[in-house]
Amino acid sequence: MKHVITGLGFILLATFLSSCNSEDDLPTAIKGIPVKIEVRHSPDDIFAEKDIETNHYIWKHKTYVRSIEGNIKIIEFGTYNFEDGKWVLGNFTKKPFKTERFELWYAREKEDGAYELCIDGILIQDIEYCDQANYSVNNANLVEYNGLWYYLGKDKDENLVCGYGRYHINPELKQDN
Repeated sequence: MKHVITGLGFILLATFLSSCNSEDDLPTAIKGIPVKIEVRHSPDDIFAEKDIETNHYIWKHKTYVRSIEGNIKIIEFGTYNFEDGKWVLGNFTKKPFKTERFELWYAREKEDGAYELCIDGILIQDIEYCDQANYSVNNANLVEYNGLWYYLGKDKDENLVCGYGRYHINPELKQDN
């Protein structure tokens, strides 16, 4: 069964996504920093699943990142949730993740189908790295909001660059196809 967004949910998502091109609509951590990292989520419109271990709901997705200009070393990343009209850091640690976590969570698929972790947190230009076990919320209740994953890195000249990818959390359970 496919998910269909109707009524108010569609209007909220469309409004959020259409207004998201503004520099004013970004968290302070990435505002004004050149975008040289492409970020995408699959899916980016995420439905909840029940986590049997915690009895909470989680919103799982894959996050892909790729340098679009030269090699870039990731120095910080995390997620922001848009709550009450402002961006709030949403990491479970309550602080940004650093290079070491990126190295552990992100990998690229090699030609032989094996995965290779992102060594030293360096994105090689035009190679896509993926966190296949990403999730954006762990909550006792079904919730709805908008968020983004952001990435800060340094290019070969030590200039600060960024990338971000937006997503929408739906207050409904994922339906099996």
